[in-house]
Amino acid sequence: MQIIEESMQMQAVSLDLRTKGSGIGLVSTSGALHSGHGALIAKARESVDTVVVSALVNPLEFGPNEDFERYPRTPEKDEAFCREAGVDILFRPDTQTLLPPGFSSSVTETSDSRSLCAGSRPNYFTGVSTCHTMLLNLIRRDKLFLGRMDAPKAVVLGMLFRELNCPVEVGMI
Repeated sequence: MQIIEESMQMQAVSLDLRTKGSGIGLVSTSGALHSGHGALIAKARESVDTVVVSALVNPLEFGPNEDFERYPRTPEKDEAFCREAGVDILFRPDTQTLLPPGFSSSVTETSDSRSLCAGSRPNYFTGVSTCHTMLLNLIRRDKLFLGRMDAPKAVVLGMLFRELNCPVEVGMI
């Protein structure tokens, strides 16, 4: 298993895989991996040539009263979990590199997210959309695998990717 922490390295590896015809699947996580993630990894393994797991606590998803710093982070356990699950690449970028000081861009979906949790967590879907657009550009994935708990995220990202003509299949198990 390859562990990648630099964004540009992830992009270079993905582009190389794409030129070799490898189908890439992303299991997008915030880390602290568990059996539900294991099921997503197994589904990805059945569907694509290369399985990438991202372990990123995305600060863009957190509002001012939500505790980003206290969100669980278990990098050693996540690495062991991924090795045992047969993951090809564990992508765990440093948020300071991914979102440098002064980062000001965002991607917003305004239709489906309104009826979901956007009222109680106004930053959440913009953070999800921005981060996953970045991951799409870095990883060049064919499929994104999300769990049932991520159903609202799958709805918003599915709409976003369709409207922006991004060739990514969003799948849930």
